Amino acid sequence: MKYQLEDLEIFVHTLIDTYETETPHTIIPDFDDKEKALLKKSLSVTKELKSYLFDFDSESRIEALVQCHQATIIELVDLLAGSNHNSSGGSATGRSKNALWKLLNDQLENLLTFIETYFLKYFDQDQKIPNSYLALERTSLSKKTSAIHSIVRTAQLDNRLIDIIFYPVERIISSNVNAVTYRRLIFIKQLLKDLETVLSVDTGRPVIEDVFRLMIYLNFNSCHLTSYFIKAIANEAQEQHSVATQLEVLCHWLKITNQNHTKPSFVLKTARPSLQEQITRWLSEEINFIEKKKQLTLLMPPTVAAEQKEPVKVDTSFSVPQLAFLIRLFKEAGVITNKNQTELIRFFSRHFNSLHNQNISTESLRIKYYQIEQSTIKSVQAILDKMIDHSKKAKWFLVYFTTDACYDLAIELLFGFKIF
Repeated sequence: MKYQLEDLEIFVHTLIDTYETETPHTIIPDFDDKEKALLKKSLSVTKELKSYLFDFDSESRIEALVQCHQATIIELVDLLAGSNHNSSGGSATGRSKNALWKLLNDQLENLLTFIETYFLKYFDQDQKIPNSYLALERTSLSKKTSAIHSIVRTAQLDNRLIDIIFYPVERIISSNVNAVTYRRLIFIKQLLKDLETVLSVDTGRPVIEDVFRLMIYLNFNSCHLTSYFIKAIANEAQEQHSVATQLEVLCHWLKITNQNHTKPSFVLKTARPSLQEQITRWLSEEINFIEKKKQLTLLMPPTVAAEQKEPVKVDTSFSVPQLAFLIRLFKEAGVITNKNQTELIRFFSRHFNSLHNQNISTESLRIKYYQIEQSTIKSVQAILDKMIDHSKKAKWFLVYFTTDACYDLAIELLFGFKIF
C-alpha cells in the first residue's frame, strides 16, 4: 500500500519536472497513455485502501496509513496549484499541458474525497485543506457572509458582537491566511448556516438570547465572545436594585446555559474549555458571591427601608397573557419609556395581580411578553374598544356638565339667586 502511494507521488513529480518550462498550450506527447497510467495508479490506491475497510484488528495502523495518504495527497494538490503551469493560463481541453494539469488535480481531489468518505473516522480534520479548494471556498463564504450581514443589520445586534462572530470568517476569506484546517472550515460553514436560520426565524425570545444559545451549541469558545457575554450578563445584573433581583437574573442565565445542548465534537478553539463551561463557571461563582453577600446583609441591623411593608398590589381582571400584551403595547407605543425590559416585566409581576393569580411569575410574564397568541390579541382589542367607549361617554358628560354649570352661573348673576 505504501508503494502504491509512492508510485503515484513519483508519477506526479515526474510530470511536473518534465513540463516545468512548457507553456500552458503545449501539446503533451502520449497524453492518452499518461491519462491511463494516472487512472490506473489512482485505482490501485483506492483498491488498497478498501482492503483495510473491515480490518478491525489494527485501527491505529489504519489511522496512520489514512492520515499519511491524506497529508501526501494534499501536498501534491498544493504543489500543482502553486506551480506556474496550472489550468488558469488557458484552455483545459484537448491534450495540452493545462488539460493534463486539470486531470492530475481532479484525480488527486477525487482520492482525497474517497478517503474522507470511506475513512471519515480516521480522517484528520486538523490537516490543512488544499489551496485550490480553499480558493473556491473563499468565494462561496464571501457571498454567504454578504447575504447574512444584511439580515444581521435588521436584527439590530450590537456591532461589537457582530465583529466577534464574523472575525474567524473574515480571516478565512482574507488572502493573508494560507493554512485553513478541515475542522475550521466545517465549523465556519455550520456557523453561517445556523446563524442565518436563527436570525430569520422569530422564536419569541430576544434575538441576543437566540444568538447566545447558538454560540453555546456550536461551542464558539473565543475568549472575546466569552468576555462579551459575561460583561453583558454582569451589566444586566448590576442594573437591578436588590440582591434578590440580581440573583434572579444570574440564575436565569445559568438555567439557559446549562439546559442548552452542545453539538458533539464541535469547537472553535480545541485547546480551550467550552463556552458553556466558561460561562457556567463564572455564573456559579458570581451567584455564590452574591448569596454570601446577602447572608452578610441579613446579619446586619435592619434599616428603616428594610422594615417597610410590602407595597400594595394592583388587582386586575386581566389574564397573564393579556397583561403581558398590554405591557408590550405600552412599551412599543412609547407610553412606557423604561429601557430595561427585564426590570419592567419584573416590576409588573411584583405589583400586579391577574384575574386568577395573586402572584404572577416573572418568567411566565416574560414568556407571554414575547410569545403572543391570536386569541390574546383579540381579547385585548376588545378591552381597548370598551375603554374607548367609556372615554366617549366621559367626553359627553364633561360637555353637559360644563354647559349646565354655565347656565346656573348666568341665572345667579342675572336674578341674584342660585338654582338648587
